[in-house]
Formats: sequence, C-alpha cells, structure tokens
Amino acid sequence: MGNTNEPESREPIEPIIEPTIEELFYKSEFHRGEQLEQRLQQLTNSGETNGFYEREFMVASREIQNIFKRDQCPLTPEVIKKLGLNLYGEKKPTIQYTRFYLKKRKINKSGQQGKQTTQKDDNIGDETIQLPPSSPNAWKPSRQKIVKIVSDEEAVMRDTCQNVRALLNKVTPTTKRLFIDTFLSYNISSNKKLLTEVVEIVLKKAFADPIYCDLYVQICQAKAAQEMLLTKKSLLKDSILTSIEENFQARKVDPKIISSINREPDLEKREKMKLVENQKFKEKRFGLMTCIGYLYFYYLLDKLQVRVYIRETLKSIAPRRLNENQRRGIIKGNVNQQEVFYGLHLLEFVGKRLDSDYKHVFLTDLFKQIKKEEHGLSNKNLFKFMKLVDLREDNWKQRGLYRLRPRTIEDIRKEVERKTHKKKQKKEEK
Repeated sequence: MGNTNEPESREPIEPIIEPTIEELFYKSEFHRGEQLEQRLQQLTNSGETNGFYEREFMVASREIQNIFKRDQCPLTPEVIKKLGLNLYGEKKPTIQYTRFYLKKRKINKSGQQGKQTTQKDDNIGDETIQLPPSSPNAWKPSRQKIVKIVSDEEAVMRDTCQNVRALLNKVTPTTKRLFIDTFLSYNISSNKKLLTEVVEIVLKKAFADPIYCDLYVQICQAKAAQEMLLTKKSLLKDSILTSIEENFQARKVDPKIISSINREPDLEKREKMKLVENQKFKEKRFGLMTCIGYLYFYYLLDKLQVRVYIRETLKSIAPRRLNENQRRGIIKGNVNQQEVFYGLHLLEFVGKRLDSDYKHVFLTDLFKQIKKEEHGLSNKNLFKFMKLVDLREDNWKQRGLYRLRPRTIEDIRKEVERKTHKKKQKKEEK
C-alpha cells in the first residue's frame, strides 16, 4: 500500500501549570518556619539555653511568631472553662495554636484553575472557636439599625432630636454662633412631645458636662429670646424650669434602679452597682447646680427661684425654733453635708449677682447664719465657706478662671503671655 496520511497515536500531554508568586511565597515561608522550629528543638535538646533565653533562641522564636502568627495561650483550658469561656468546644486544644493557612488551588483534569481553597495546617487540630452570644441590647450605629416604618410626624421628631444631639456634641466657644443659628431654625415648640424630648437631651448633656453647660444654656437663651419676640411667651423656658424643678426635688437615686439592683443575687456585685449609681447621682446633682447657676446668669431663672434653691440645699444647717425666744442648735451628724456642698457651690456661681440684686442684704444674713452653725460643717464644707467669705470681701474677684467653661485658644495664649511676663519681671527684679 502507499503512504497513508493517518496521524500516529500519541498520549495526551498534561498542561504544565507554573505556581504563582503567592504560592511560592507561602511555600517558602512554611519551609522557613519548619527550619526555625527544628533549630529551636535542637537548642532546647542540647541544653545551650542554660535555663535562660539567649539571643539566638529569642530571635528564632520571634521569627516563628511573625511567620506562623503563633502564640501560646497564657491560661490553661481548665482556667478558661472556669471563666465561662467555651472557646474550644468539647475537644481539648493542642499545646500551641497555629493560625497559619497554606493556600492551594484545585487543578482540574482539563487544566483549568478552580476556586481558591484554604487548607488547615496539621498542627492546629479540629478545634472550633465558639464566640459568646451577643447582647440583644448591644449598641449599633443608626445605619445598621432596622428602620421601622413610622409616621411623618414621628420621623420629623426623630430627625430633630438626632440633629440637636449632634449639635450639642460639636458646639465649641469659637463656633457657638453658627450652632445657635442652626438651633434657632428648629421649630421645637410646635409639638409638646418634641419639646419635652429636646429639653431632656439638653439638660442631660448639661448635667453630664458641667464645663460645657455655659454653651448649652446660651443656646437655650437665644431660642427663648426668639420665642419671646414672636409670641411673647417662651415654651422652651417654661419646659426647662419645670424639668429643673423635678430634678431638684429628686434627691435620691431612682427607686426603680435600686429595686433592679436588689434583684442581683451576687452580694458583692450588688454593692458595687449601688456605689456606681450613687456616684452617678452625685455627679448629676453637681451638674444640676451648675446649670441652675448659668440659668440665673443668663436671666432664665428669677432671683426668687435661686433663693429658694439655696435655702433648700442649706436647710439642714438652719437652726430650728423651739419657741419665739429659743432656738435649738444643729448636730453635725444630722447635717446633710452633700447638699450643703451643692448649696455653697451654687453660691459661688451666683453670689455676685445676688449681692447686686438684693443690695447685699440676703447674703449678709445668710453668711451670719452659716457662721453661727459652722461647727456642724465638715472640713470640706468649712473650707468652701471660708473661700466664699474671702471672695465676697474681695468683691467676688476669682483667682484664675471664674467659671467652669471650656478654654479657647485665645485664653491659653493669654495665660502663656501672662506667665512669661511674670517670669521676665522676676528676672529683672533679681
């Protein structure tokens, strides 16, 4: 027969797939880690460490940690279980916990690359990490919260409250004019519920941050003046004064909070929770007195109302009358020292204004009364009262900063210039 054109039968050639740079990198790192582990084992077996971590041993172990992301757990599994952390399930973990994963690609018979898979190192074992369940009341940002379908009125109220809260968080002495104009654009008095919520937000911030209380009261004073010009009546001012009166009358921790604390079975934890709540209440009370002082300073409170607040806080050091001619002295153990301190703190704020409003008569009589009963004061309140007496004799000229307020850059510069000027004067005198 002649020559045929039939092709000779050949075996199929498998495609050669070269490893990627990422695969080569992981393989080299893994190989380097194995070499370092062998070197550590040699150092440990040879006894060259002499009971100490020498330089070569430390360098090798540090490089292993960087390559394998490996670290030993400082607690034993028994201690972890006692703490209530079931991180490893029912199976016991190995001695070392390696978090190194060698990436490989599945190669099909046709030579196509499949999806990337992650293969675990043999040193890890089959431990499964179980995280503790999250709290149902855990905080979430507003963008992650499930938006409920509400009416247009409630949506406007929610947005207004969020804007007011953001405004109070950002206001500073240098930008207060801009934020006051923004606050004036909100029609918060159109809805009684909205007005109550806004007042609650403002007062809560004022009580928590007494240093910024000055700015918060200035914003409210501008809004109240706007309402007086438009309607000759300020609903914001009335709501603030009502809320201030309610907070002033609450002189103890909320009974609901105490009852919830008492349901705690752990006695030690219960006592700690009570201490925390008492400290929060004291801080809130101090912020309340500061807010009352600023409200009076910006003419949102009347002098008669401030006088009542001062009398109420200092009521425990007022002597009681037995009859028209005799009075019974006070006992130090019966004096509410904390309320007295708040009253003296309020006097430090409003003393100068009260002296000008009452022609020095009210504070003169009040200081005489406190002077007679000063034996019932604690050392802290006694020094506070002595400071007030000195301030009044010095025409209420405060040393340093007059009120609790945030400091601007100009205040800091002036203080630095004043200090440098004093230093120059001292050098010139020497």
